[in-house]
Amino acid sequence: FTSTTLRSKGNVLMGTQPAVTVSAGKFALVSTPYASAIDMRVVMNTRSNSSLSRSFQIWDPKLQGGYGFGAYQTFDFNPETGNYEVAPGSGSFSSGNPNDINFVQSGSAFFIQNTGASAASITISENAKTSGSRDAFRPTGSLSSSAKFRTSLLAMNSASIDMADGSIIRYDDAFNSAVDGEDVLKSTNFGENFSLLSGGKELAVERRKLPVATDTIFYRMYSLRRQSYRLEFAPTNMPADLNAFLEDAFTNTSVPVSLTDTSSYVFTVSTVAASAAQNRFRIVFRPQTPLPVTVTEVRASAQNNRVAVEWTVSNQVNLREYRVERSADGRSFTAIGTVAARDTTAASTGYRFDDAQALTGFPAIEGIAVPG
Repeated sequence: FTSTTLRSKGNVLMGTQPAVTVSAGKFALVSTPYASAIDMRVVMNTRSNSSLSRSFQIWDPKLQGGYGFGAYQTFDFNPETGNYEVAPGSGSFSSGNPNDINFVQSGSAFFIQNTGASAASITISENAKTSGSRDAFRPTGSLSSSAKFRTSLLAMNSASIDMADGSIIRYDDAFNSAVDGEDVLKSTNFGENFSLLSGGKELAVERRKLPVATDTIFYRMYSLRRQSYRLEFAPTNMPADLNAFLEDAFTNTSVPVSLTDTSSYVFTVSTVAASAAQNRFRIVFRPQTPLPVTVTEVRASAQNNRVAVEWTVSNQVNLREYRVERSADGRSFTAIGTVAARDTTAASTGYRFDDAQALTGFPAIEGIAVPG
């Protein structure tokens, strides 16, 4: 992407503007006419009748969500405070400053709604102008400059849930993925320890290039008590073209991890030594591809000298088969068989594949879509 500067030309509008009429039962898009922000509390006081809603909506390009497209913000007037309140908030309006929420910036536009049976109008005049302005456009620079993935280990004690340890990975293509002076080595705690394992070193903070579909986050944990814990994952501005999965080597399960919102995973350390294995957890990144199915659970278990790979799916549409792959290192996968997809409209469908020559590793399930 390259920077683009837009400049407006023409006469600067001044004075009271022609009334904006909104037809019965319709929305109208109104642009700000002045080279300054306008106070919507003043503008909405000019409504010709109450059927014209005092609320308004604005498209916010900074409310990125998982797709990065932006979304509509709704501004509702609170008569108790005399100010507007915004839902869902955040994005361009994350400061909570009432002035930011009451004002519509120069060059912006807003939707208003007439719920009545006859036309209604508003008028924008000089006394609606306000001083100052703020950026209401897309963030400048690369998304990678603020990409971050935080992992926290919380101890689920009998009376409380307490932070035990955690780590942060900061992503930017300007960083070096090798361990260097920009990374922070882990200092050993007297209690639980949970860190990143990279280049044979334990890290509390790592700076590395943006993740790709072949990357893996390796964790190391030790000195955990025999009790329940919760892992929390908090992503910030992570790439939208990836999926992430937490792989649990003790339960042989793989569960999705959101890259747009905070998610969590509860596990228990028991008398079984493997439940406290230092390398029990890792996160693998995979390409985000549109599949005509949702995989809700994947599980592998040893049964009679075989490994039974079981998975459950929903929303299955026009699938021919599933291909089962396995890997010794979690990065290079080899196909070991296929399972035909069943022609079903059930909300949830289970499948199984028995691997008679299993390797030590993490089996993977992959769906193959075909035309219906």
